[in-house]
Amino acid sequence: MSEDGSLHAAFPRAYFWQSGAAILAAAVISFVLLPPTPALFSALLAGLAIWIAVVDLEHLVIPDLASAAMAALGLLLIVIETPGGARIEALADALLRAIVAGGFLLLVRFAFLRLADREALGLGDVKLMAAGAIFLSWVGLPYSVVLAAFAAMLVIGLRALRHGTRIDREAEIPFGAFLAPGIWLAFLLERLDLL
Repeated sequence: MSEDGSLHAAFPRAYFWQSGAAILAAAVISFVLLPPTPALFSALLAGLAIWIAVVDLEHLVIPDLASAAMAALGLLLIVIETPGGARIEALADALLRAIVAGGFLLLVRFAFLRLADREALGLGDVKLMAAGAIFLSWVGLPYSVVLAAFAAMLVIGLRALRHGTRIDREAEIPFGAFLAPGIWLAFLLERLDLL
């Protein structure tokens, strides 16, 4: 598998049952809390998010296929939910969100490379954020990143505490494993009018 994720990674068997339970739980939550159409897309988004998280945790790569599927699902949801006359404008706005969100993470990547001389985010994270932005509104975008960053810091802090060690600043962190579920959670919260 290439480091940029151009070849999709198979779902690691080590996480099969845990991932299946998480996908089932997310689907149940989606169908209990949302109307049928958004619930279906929420469940599919959750499945993609969990696949991305597992592969990123296992291989430190985000499959391009998963990001492309996320973008396609987001565009399809817009086409289904938007009345014909407003469809072009809604799709254009979604693509603008994708460019801005992906561009923001790309700028963070370049800034960190320039200032710290090391990679903070991979291109897979950038593509994932661009794909996820299609599902979210302008308001939901920052929440997805904040949720992901908070979850990543919490997990890293708890792991260091559990092992009685200091946080290793050089360790690679699979940010996509936190960003993908953050996108799903932000989408769900938006649809519940909680953002």
